[in-house]
Amino acid sequence: MEKERTKNLDIQQRIQSYQSRLISSDLSVQLQVVKELTRVDIQPAHEALIDVVTNGTMRAETRKACLESLVALGINLSEIDLGGEDFAEAKLPGAMLTAAELSRTNFQRAIFQGAFFQDANLEGANFCGADLANAAFCNADLYRANLSCCNLIGADLTGAYARDALFNQARMRDVYLHSAILSGAKFDNNHLAHVDLRHAKLTEAILIRVDLCMANLEGAKLVMAEFTKVNFEGAILKNTQMVGAQFLECNFSGADLTGADLTSAEISNAKGLTHQQLSKTKSLHLSKLSSNIKNNKD
Repeated sequence: MEKERTKNLDIQQRIQSYQSRLISSDLSVQLQVVKELTRVDIQPAHEALIDVVTNGTMRAETRKACLESLVALGINLSEIDLGGEDFAEAKLPGAMLTAAELSRTNFQRAIFQGAFFQDANLEGANFCGADLANAAFCNADLYRANLSCCNLIGADLTGAYARDALFNQARMRDVYLHSAILSGAKFDNNHLAHVDLRHAKLTEAILIRVDLCMANLEGAKLVMAEFTKVNFEGAILKNTQMVGAQFLECNFSGADLTGADLTSAEISNAKGLTHQQLSKTKSLHLSKLSSNIKNNKD
């Protein structure tokens, strides 16, 4: 019993020593303490690192180093509050940030391969240029988040709330977007071939030069969305709601439009759209079809 108390006291004194050194104004000293705390690898040391990460008065470089150390140690950071902070270019592969508060946080060019963001608040977060390959965003709040130019290959955004989010030039092969809310989201020059968009909501979304070849959009809501030079070749568009949507210079070759509602939709200069495809739609009421579509033969 006495040995245990002595051991605990020694640990407490060591942690206090580390904490006092972290107050140093010398950045090199702070970073050295972070390395020493990481090597200790015990619960009190982990708690000390977390205290630094969440301490807004500490230097950004020191806080980033602490966060990287915690992730490297495999520490679960669920529900941590890092909202509005700057962790640009942080190396955080596999980070466990379930239900974390990360709104308006700057993660530009950060590495998050295989990270967990389920149920996290990422409203307004900046992931521009970040590596998010195979990351999980299930049911996360990505309202107005910036995911432009990032790597989302294999990422899971099932059920994510990404209204007004930016996905311009993001790499999105094999991404999961089933039931995701993408209303008002912007896509430009994205590769979404074979992607699962079943029952996703793309109301008023803007898609420009997006490849949706063989993608599954069955039951998706595309109301008032704008599609320019989008490739729907072989895509499944069964039972989609396209009311008021606009399609300019899109490729519909081999697309399945069975049950699609094109009420008040406008389709101009389409490629590969046939009378047979249109005959299988639910409604073309008040739709505007350019002459080349009307005269398109099977």
